[in-house]
Amino acid sequence: MPPVFDSATSAIALGSAGFSITHVVGSNSNRAVIASVGTSSGGGANLTSSASYNSVALEELVDLVVGDQHISGHMSTAEPASGSHSFTFALAAADDELGAGVADYHDVDQTTRHGTPVSNSGSSATATSGAITSAAGELCFGGCYINGATITPDGGQTERFENQNIGGFTSHNASEEVGAASVTLQWTLTSALWVAWGVSMKPSGAAAAVSGPTPAMAMQQRMG
Repeated sequence: MPPVFDSATSAIALGSAGFSITHVVGSNSNRAVIASVGTSSGGGANLTSSASYNSVALEELVDLVVGDQHISGHMSTAEPASGSHSFTFALAAADDELGAGVADYHDVDQTTRHGTPVSNSGSSATATSGAITSAAGELCFGGCYINGATITPDGGQTERFENQNIGGFTSHNASEEVGAASVTLQWTLTSALWVAWGVSMKPSGAAAAVSGPTPAMAMQQRMG
């Protein structure tokens, strides 16, 4: 079974070098938190310099700046504490518009939490994450940040949080889609500059399933 969504929290800010979001992580086993941060600045956007949950640093999956637009993705490297804690991120310098969100999942593999992250950018009316290498039983998650007022995830995706019309200029959305051999997350928008990213989350037990003996090997072991 794929990782299971529990809850998400998002917020926005203007003219800031970062902020904190209070988020409650559930108590199910094999937990993980994953976050998306989108920002923009008229003089050129800034990279994310740090991100943490409950004061524990998160792994940086993607950190992409294209002109005035910036997006980054982050994920826990160990099972996060349950309960109410803060997701906090900081930029290298203040940006004009900021949108961020954090989600928690359970039944996520604690040894190999995710596959290879991807990122993409463009200026068309359809934004895409790029092709995510995934598989049945996995779950793809990603975010998109645009220079525009509205953004809508593709019909095959489930929205997990959004920040629409930040400061009257930009929007940010994060969504998920069930895994397959190759998954491309998509968002519809008015033609505008956009940046996007995505990654495939592994289900709990994935490492054991890969490294364990095949049925044929197990039969040979029993016969031996």
